[in-house]
Amino acid sequence: MSDEKPWGTFCDVFGPTARNRVLEIFLEGPGVDNGLGNIAEESGLSRAAVYVIIEELLEQRLVVPSRKVGRTQLYKLDMNKEEVKALLKAFDLTLKLVAKEVERGMMKRTEKTVAR
Repeated sequence: MSDEKPWGTFCDVFGPTARNRVLEIFLEGPGVDNGLGNIAEESGLSRAAVYVIIEELLEQRLVVPSRKVGRTQLYKLDMNKEEVKALLKAFDLTLKLVAKEVERGMMKRTEKTVAR
């Protein structure tokens, strides 16, 4: 079994709640539409839990239905919503923070190697 977390940086910063785990999937690919099964698999949540969260996000208009593939309804971020734009900005900032931390870690390792 993998020790890997079923969430990423956004959840590390804002908390790994079920809602944030679902939002993170949408934020990772803002133009990509997702079905309940995909979201459940990616987030590590049950389909029932994802269904409840999607209903909440639909009510808040953070996500909207995009298209149907067979009997599967797909959803995507509502890019016209100011709250979504703010979430995307926060997501981008968290990624920049991680990039800086990784860069600092690499620099420290290089300094240690050079010092030897």
